[in-house]
Amino acid sequence: MINKINIINFLIILIVFIISSNIAWLNPRPDFYVYRTIEFFPFFWQYNVDSSTELLSAAFFPEYFIENPIRMSRPGYPVIVNLISNISYFIINPFLNTNYLYYVGASYLLFKFILYYFSITLLTKLLLNYFKTNYVILINILVFFHYHSIFYATTFHTSELSFITPLICLTLFFIIKENYSIYKNIYFSLIVGILILCKPNYACYFTILVFSFINKYYLQSILSFFIHLLPICIYLLYLNYVNIEFYHYGIQGAGFLGWFFEASKVGVLNMFNELFLSILKYFENLFEYFHFFTISFILGLFYVYPRNKKIIIFFAILVFFIWLQIFSTNRWGGYMVADLTVPIMSLSVLFLINKISILENLKILISICILYLVINVASFVNLPWISPYNQNFQKYDFNTINNFNTNLN
Repeated sequence: MINKINIINFLIILIVFIISSNIAWLNPRPDFYVYRTIEFFPFFWQYNVDSSTELLSAAFFPEYFIENPIRMSRPGYPVIVNLISNISYFIINPFLNTNYLYYVGASYLLFKFILYYFSITLLTKLLLNYFKTNYVILINILVFFHYHSIFYATTFHTSELSFITPLICLTLFFIIKENYSIYKNIYFSLIVGILILCKPNYACYFTILVFSFINKYYLQSILSFFIHLLPICIYLLYLNYVNIEFYHYGIQGAGFLGWFFEASKVGVLNMFNELFLSILKYFENLFEYFHFFTISFILGLFYVYPRNKKIIIFFAILVFFIWLQIFSTNRWGGYMVADLTVPIMSLSVLFLINKISILENLKILISICILYLVINVASFVNLPWISPYNQNFQKYDFNTINNFNTNLN
């Protein structure tokens, strides 16, 4: 349905992608050797070290995993992008004869635009149950105009799922719990399983399972857990069928929880010291990523508590599992706390609109949105400014592509 809020949501995502695709002009990473996606013009240039791996994993799924298995545990994007690429290549290439990898890159960006728009639409459907339209738009802007969302919108990577996976899980959960059926549970759990195959982000899903279990939805929780494993099992069976040995970089390469076991060998005191420091780093990470909104979120929790104690329990479980997720990988800082984006922005707005009356003024809201966007865009700027054409750059490593039986021009 085309209506005012859907058009605004489309424009929000469009603005995000326009800024993200032209981010080279902001000199975001002066020390990084940028990947020039379009050699002669700074458009969709890539400032993430894994961009080449992500692109080739999608282009040559699953054979590329034999050469480089780092993304083998995240086949979601490669499968979808590979499918879109092959269809578009088959249809368009007879009329526009160009390198297959350009089709892959374009398909990657098309898929991410659809994912972003689907996510904001889903979030809107949930928020309209609790907020006026103007405040729903404000929350959408706070979520999607965040610098993390902008940076990864057109990056060949899965890092935007740090906030999109929880967004989808939370919105679907709160929507279906109002009108539960076993079929909706199955659909929800299958979607979770597919999202896990894109990026193994379990904090929000485990929160939903534990919260449901606490509220005596035992069979529903157990059913959901086993159903979500189906896409993962199908993928493992597929790898076995094509004779590719499964490799999980997070566990076998990065040493999942291995750092903590090593610390515990030093002694019990050192183990507890690491635990204490992890909590401090966690809250420091929250303030670095959300800034002022961390405080308004905490105040929002106190505001909501007398009115809905169950939601506070839910958020407490979520905060714990996000900490555990970060703790297990020992990766602090950056977007590791992005799972809390929707709860923090939503509760912040709820608290602020009930305490600051001028937020009822539409012009004030528009001014806040513009200022928020300017601040987040400015966060990419590094001085002294360096022209995109003078920035350090590197070529995509395509030395291995001749090993694949793909028709490239």
